[in-house]
Amino acid sequence: ANNSILADFLCPFPITVRMARGRVGTAPVTTSCIVHVKKNGASLFAADANAINIAAGTTTDNSDVVTGSFVAGDRLTVEATLGSTAADLGVSLEAYMTAQAQP
Repeated sequence: ANNSILADFLCPFPITVRMARGRVGTAPVTTSCIVHVKKNGASLFAADANAINIAAGTTTDNSDVVTGSFVAGDRLTVEATLGSTAADLGVSLEAYMTAQAQP
């Protein structure tokens, strides 16, 4: 399996991530493709079993509800462990800007 950082984003303002979904163009054959969304290096998922998990022989995992609040300056990364032969991985995050205190 290969580990890859797919996205590295420095938050310019507060956001909340509430959904993460994954898909591959070529399904993994023998091992799953696991994707973590991380805040400052720590996964928003409790364990691999809770993360985006594209099982061998499938191409999507659409059931990954996750909540993570980020403030300006936090680093959001998306990191994947690609399963055997998995290719063309895409990850979608649903997020919204959270209210900021006004000066």
